[in-house]
Amino acid sequence: MDIIIFVVALSVLVLVHEFGHFFAAKAVGVKVEEFGLGLPPKIIGRKKWGTIWSLNWLPIGGFCKLEGENPSDEAVKSKTSFMHKNPAQKALVVLGGVLMNMVLAVAIFAVVYTILGVPRTTEQVKVLAVAKDSPAWVQEIKEGDWVAKVNGIIVKKPDELTSEVAKYKGKSVELE
Repeated sequence: MDIIIFVVALSVLVLVHEFGHFFAAKAVGVKVEEFGLGLPPKIIGRKKWGTIWSLNWLPIGGFCKLEGENPSDEAVKSKTSFMHKNPAQKALVVLGGVLMNMVLAVAIFAVVYTILGVPRTTEQVKVLAVAKDSPAWVQEIKEGDWVAKVNGIIVKKPDELTSEVAKYKGKSVELE
């Protein structure tokens, strides 16, 4: 299941990145010959709006093929060619993917923080997880519990809790 999640997440990142190149190319007047999700060989492709939209067999990566990308192409002479554009326009096309990934990151953080709230530092230590059959699990410490003291010593940060409990490795420890 992890590999499927990884491939889907990577595909979304690549798709957004390549759309950044696509939109930037269109904005400066560069013809996009093909927009592909995955790497060839091609499964299916349809031409729409002057661009071939393809889905490819290898589910990693993707591409946005621009007219005149290769300096040896005949298309280099065309006004819609990437090589025919000025340096600022070329830079926009090249950076378009990175800019779209930044937009995606901001959008993801905005959604997560809207749903879960903005993380903040507290003077308390919250138990986030308890390993099955661990001493904490046996003592019925649960996810979401708060720890204020270890053997009477106040702990305010997770690393303080960890270092204080480590002092008593193999021995009993009292948590409040």
